[in-house]
Amino acid sequence: YLDLARLYDALPAKAPERPAYETELEAVKGLTVPIVREDTSMEELENNPRVSREEMFKFIFEDLNTAETLLANYTPATKNLPSLAVIYGLKARAYLWLGGFTESYAEVPTGDAAYRLAAEYARKAIDASGCTIMTESQWLDPKTGFNTVNSSWMWAMIQTTDTVLNNLLSWSAHMATEAIWGYGYGAQPGISVFSYNRISSGDFRKKSFVGADRSFDAIAPYTTLTEEEFATIAPYASFKFHAANGEKRNYSTGNVTSIPMMRVEEMYLIEAEATAHYDAATGKSLLQSFMAKRDPAYTVPAANDLIDEIIFQKRIEFWGEGVIFYDLKRLNIGMHNGDTGTNAPPMAQLSTDGRAPWWNCVFPLNAVQQNKALSGKNNPNPTQTVKSVK
Repeated sequence: YLDLARLYDALPAKAPERPAYETELEAVKGLTVPIVREDTSMEELENNPRVSREEMFKFIFEDLNTAETLLANYTPATKNLPSLAVIYGLKARAYLWLGGFTESYAEVPTGDAAYRLAAEYARKAIDASGCTIMTESQWLDPKTGFNTVNSSWMWAMIQTTDTVLNNLLSWSAHMATEAIWGYGYGAQPGISVFSYNRISSGDFRKKSFVGADRSFDAIAPYTTLTEEEFATIAPYASFKFHAANGEKRNYSTGNVTSIPMMRVEEMYLIEAEATAHYDAATGKSLLQSFMAKRDPAYTVPAANDLIDEIIFQKRIEFWGEGVIFYDLKRLNIGMHNGDTGTNAPPMAQLSTDGRAPWWNCVFPLNAVQQNKALSGKNNPNPTQTVKSVK
C-alpha cells in the first residue's frame, strides 16, 4: 500500500503539450487507491472508492504499528522475512513521503514534523538492523555483487532454483549485462551521461559503469565478460547487477539470485535528507559521514543545493533498485533525458519541468470496469503531455 499510494497519488505536473491535463488532475487531488481489507465483501469491492492521502497513511501506520508490536522480539532466520528494523525502515519511507506535503492533517503528520519522524525511524532502523554499509569489494565483486545477501541488506527477495521458470522471467535476465541469455546483454541498462559525469572520480561506485571511452581494461575487474563479448557494450552501460556467480550463458543457474528490497544505506540517506529539511548543518554532516564510505576525499559541494546533493548521491547509490523514483516525484524533480548531449535512446529523449505527468499512474481499464467507484475518479491520461525532442 505504501508503494501504491505513492504511485497513484496525483501530484501536480506540468503538461505543456496538453494543459488540460493539469486541470483534470484537480478532480483527483489528494486521492490514493482503494483499501481492501480481509473482510471486504465482493459487493463492496465493486464500489470501493479511492481513499484520501490522510486515510491511506492512517491505515498504513495502523498496520506498521501492529507489526512493530508483533515483531518486537522476533529475529528472522533469513532476510526474505521482515524484521523490526524493516518495519522501522518502512515507517521512515512513509514519513519521508509525507514530509513533502504542506497540507495539515488531523491523523498523520506532514512537512517538517513528518521529516523529523522520518529521520528518527531511519536511525532506529540503522540501530536495530545491525547492518553495515557495503564495502567497495562487496559492491564491485563480479560474481556476488548485488546478487547475494550481504551485511548491508535488511530485506531481500531470495530466489531458488524452484523460482527460475525460464531464461527471461527473472531480474538477472533484464538487469545483468552479463546475462547473454536474456535482455540485459542486448538492452544494456545504463546511467545518464549527466549523472555519470557528476560522480567524482574517487567514488568507487563509478566503476560500476562503462566509461565514455568504452575501455575494457577499466571494467574488466568487475565483469566476467571477455573482451570479445564486451565489444558490443555501449558507453555508460551498468555492471552493477550480476548473474549468480557471474554466469553468462546458463540461465538455470545464473538467474538464481537475491534482490535487495531494503539496504541500510537507504536509512542513512533518509536520515540525512529528512534532517536537512529542518537542520541543514546536521544534514550536511550526515551526508559527509556517509559519503566517506564511498569516496574518502568527498566534501559536500558548497555551491550545490544540499537536498539536491543528497538526492543525487541517493540516485547513484540506488541506481536500478527502484528506490529513487518516489523521491523524484515527492520533490518535484524533473527529467533531463532530452537535454543537449543526452545518451538516452531516441524514444526516451524527454525533459520535463518538474515531475513528469506519467509519474501519476493510471488505473487499468479493467479495474475501472470492475469497480464503479473509480469511474470519473481515475488519474488523467498522461500521453501526449510532453513533446519528445526527437
